[in-house]
Amino acid sequence: MQNEQPKIDFFRVREPGEKITATIDFLRENRRWWLRCCVLPLVPLSAVLGWLQVPQSTVNTIYHFFWDHFDMGELLFGFTFKNRGLFSADMLVTALALLMLFTSTGALMSLYQYREGRLRGLTWTELRGALRRSLPAAAIITLVAYFLFYFFCSANPLLQLLLLAVFIPFALYAPTSQVGYYPPLRAAGHSLDLGFNTWGGIFMVSAGLALILFFLRGASETLMELLDAYLSDLFFSGNISLEINNIIYCVAAALKSFVSLACLSVMMIGAGYQYGHAEEKYSSVSLYEDVRHFDEI
Repeated sequence: MQNEQPKIDFFRVREPGEKITATIDFLRENRRWWLRCCVLPLVPLSAVLGWLQVPQSTVNTIYHFFWDHFDMGELLFGFTFKNRGLFSADMLVTALALLMLFTSTGALMSLYQYREGRLRGLTWTELRGALRRSLPAAAIITLVAYFLFYFFCSANPLLQLLLLAVFIPFALYAPTSQVGYYPPLRAAGHSLDLGFNTWGGIFMVSAGLALILFFLRGASETLMELLDAYLSDLFFSGNISLEINNIIYCVAAALKSFVSLACLSVMMIGAGYQYGHAEEKYSSVSLYEDVRHFDEI
């Protein structure tokens, strides 16, 4: 008997707007598993990141936040490694959070594509197996993104544009390995081939999703900046202690990190639909899937 096909199949040629719609539909249909597996497990690491971002001095924190943290990496990704050591604590915690995020999101996408009944009735045993299969690709993309992002935040604007040209096609690596089931090393070459052939499509999908998510992420960033200014005034006027100031700042910074990570998960799902579009366009994957299912009947 033929397996029930995904309601929102990855392997289908779509226009950029249809890929964004498919991403939103995927999240709407699988919101419970997405929250339980991809987003909520990041709360503890977001709390640690919030604590690590608390200013270590009594200098006016609004200037500390703006001048030391705000840059192009902050604007595009919600994170920055500017003025950080290569192996600083917040960088390593961010890398661990990204590893968890890439692993869990890739596992959900592969289960949704190939599992009979999609994610309905999914058990934790099945999920653990999918997480193990997803981990190697997630580890590779985390490692590469770690160093690329570090150099991106430390580079001049011209070099940042060149690094973005690498970031964009490399965005297809995780879904190529996790949804396409390519071995990790072979997936690197294949994803870059698909990425450079569909560079414009990746850019349009990424820009469209980023614009939608910008308002969500921007709300947390605006809250942090306004709270930062308000706390600074209260602290220097003697109305609150340094400890209370830091606790509230920590919560706001943790919320900002949490929202940024959740937005990256959404971007990864969008990259999965871009990968499926490219694979279908150049390899006609669904045709071979139909032949395989016909042979199974």
